[in-house]
Amino acid sequence: MKKNNVYILHSIAQTISTCLGFELAKQIKCSMIIGSQTMFFSAGSMVAPLFGNNPRTLWVFGLFIALKAIFMSYFMTQPINLLLLYHIPLFIAAAFFAPRSKWLITAFFIATMGAFIFNPIGGQAWIYALLWIIPMLANLFFTGLFVRALRSTFAAHAIGSLIHLYTMPMAAGLWISIIPVVLVERLLFACGIMIVYYAIQWVTKRIANLNLVGSYQS
Repeated sequence: MKKNNVYILHSIAQTISTCLGFELAKQIKCSMIIGSQTMFFSAGSMVAPLFGNNPRTLWVFGLFIALKAIFMSYFMTQPINLLLLYHIPLFIAAAFFAPRSKWLITAFFIATMGAFIFNPIGGQAWIYALLWIIPMLANLFFTGLFVRALRSTFAAHAIGSLIHLYTMPMAAGLWISIIPVVLVERLLFACGIMIVYYAIQWVTKRIANLNLVGSYQS
């Protein structure tokens, strides 16, 4: 029973700390989303993947961002395409941070490359879609936390790029010109995800240990 209680406390502490961290991190703007004058990448992109650590927290996170997008679209009259561009990639990032089949990951990135190149503008900027070969190959030949973080942030990038391409098309030349920016940005996000992961693990373990000590003393 004590072990079960510790596990429950650990899960609750991890969920709460991640949620709080996500909301705080969203306030830290990293860079503007190219093609949008009102939306930015935030440090929340480094926290969102951590919800994929646990199936329950993943679906709670998915429900949370779905309700938030509906609320903001209906009551605050924000364009739904901008909301999709920001919220769906966050859920995808969380889903792909969790352990997944190597072939599922490969199929996902091949499909996103195909969907990008199929678009008339994307077909002219086909070299941009080759960015997603990086996480695909990394996932096939390597393992570890950095690979999980890398495929997570690139999965979010792939979905975000497709939403952007099909709802707010921009010139093919601009897609090609931002390739170096994307490379630096995704590597930094992958490193940020790792840092946040270790920080949350440290915090939740400390909280669980404090509760465990308190239960023994009582």
